[in-house]
Amino acid sequence: MNEESRTCAVRRGRWPNLSALDSDYLFALISKLTALLLWGAGALKAYSAASSPVAAMDYWFTIALAIAEIAFGCWLFVGMFPHTTRCAALFCFLGLLGISLTKAVSGKRSCGCFGPLSVSPWVTAVLDALVLAALAWAKPGTSANAMGRPWRAFALLSGVSIAFAVGLIFLASPARLNANGNVEGNAATVVLRPEEW
Repeated sequence: MNEESRTCAVRRGRWPNLSALDSDYLFALISKLTALLLWGAGALKAYSAASSPVAAMDYWFTIALAIAEIAFGCWLFVGMFPHTTRCAALFCFLGLLGISLTKAVSGKRSCGCFGPLSVSPWVTAVLDALVLAALAWAKPGTSANAMGRPWRAFALLSGVSIAFAVGLIFLASPARLNANGNVEGNAATVVLRPEEW
């Protein structure tokens, strides 16, 4: 359909069908916006884990979750294997929606999804539902390449993003009190670990 016939169809009250190119563009846009959301959540989780005193098990779980969010955000952003990626993103956000709703119903004030930012679980549940609906609606078109962009772009983007998260972890690491009673580090938070004295 050329531009003139598309304009005429809209004027007569009929919307043209989405072509494969339009469908690919819409899916790519939603994927990139979802990737930005995951990058932000992952970076904030990494910062929160590093800047606040938490148990060692919680610390490593939060770091692993942050890295997984950042890596999956990179996968979405690059656009490799769009049909498989869409299915994985649907399951991911369905799980996140379940977690948000569980926290909301149990009365939690913050879901913890965005690290130090206190966001109501009801708000994140609505956000997860919107992302889920957008991903369900926008499907990669038939012109979507099975490989998408090269692996190098994914590897580079993931490496840079994870290096950024690791940098946040080291910059935000809390100070420690050593066995001599001296504070090591410059952070405002000081962690006391007597077992290391």
